[in-house]
Amino acid sequence: MKVLAAVKVAQALNSPASRRAVLAAGFVGIVGVLGTGTMLTHAVAAALPVLPAPGAPAGGGGAGTGVVSPSEKEAAQQLAAAMAAGRLVFLNGAGDAYGQQILGMADGTGTCHIQLPALQLIQIALNMFDSVGISDLNRACTGDLPGSSGYSAHWVGRAIDFYSFNGVALTGADTFSVQYVNAVAGILPAGSQIGQINARIANGTYFDIPGVSQIDDAHNHLHVDVGRSVTDGLRL
Repeated sequence: MKVLAAVKVAQALNSPASRRAVLAAGFVGIVGVLGTGTMLTHAVAAALPVLPAPGAPAGGGGAGTGVVSPSEKEAAQQLAAAMAAGRLVFLNGAGDAYGQQILGMADGTGTCHIQLPALQLIQIALNMFDSVGISDLNRACTGDLPGSSGYSAHWVGRAIDFYSFNGVALTGADTFSVQYVNAVAGILPAGSQIGQINARIANGTYFDIPGVSQIDDAHNHLHVDVGRSVTDGLRL
């Protein structure tokens, strides 16, 4: 199996960065080997422990020993650590309002809520890439009303706009965007949405994802959400 092979190769490498790269490749490869749904998620849980990323707190649970954290508090704390390490960045720099949403959840001082599956989707991106750039999270807390305004999953803390992976600007149809879409396709709950379908159709990287709507969106980011009107988490 590609999954087990990826784990064995990763265990033999001395470089944490190399290990993460091999494991990320194995994670993406599961979709091709097992498809989506139950078989995929069981394989992820059983065979893909993700090694600690620079800036992630040591200790049990979460991105250090599994794909994602089990609680919002822990997930936010690990994302805050990734921010401190320079791996998780925001469009408007250190004072970015969306970055402050993460920090507020991490230390308990914030009043803005980002729901667990959205935090977990950011963790998965950090497991796959050395750096992750975010331009939008919970818009209800910022009063930002572009596009679908208050009807967006951004309005309830269940959406993320990624603008870069590994420092490379995203279009929603570039190599890194497609790698990420492949990785999360089998674990998104029904009612989720992925943006930039128009870009993926144009360059031939589109593929159908059962239960997930793919929507038109600007080609300067990758939009991923877990649905505005549902409360389901990721299918882990």
